[in-house]
Amino acid sequence: MEKLQSMLGGVGDLLGSVTDRLITYRIRGTVAEPQVSVAPLGVGG
Repeated sequence: MEKLQSMLGGVGDLLGSVTDRLITYRIRGTVAEPQVSVAPLGVGG
């Protein structure tokens, strides 16, 4: 997603700003066993 945003320039920056507010990533666990969850609209995860 980050690469796509950088390729789109200003539009990508706007898209990134919106998606950053709508989707939260939670990273838990250890370095050896990371657990990533997605919380759309900040709910769940």
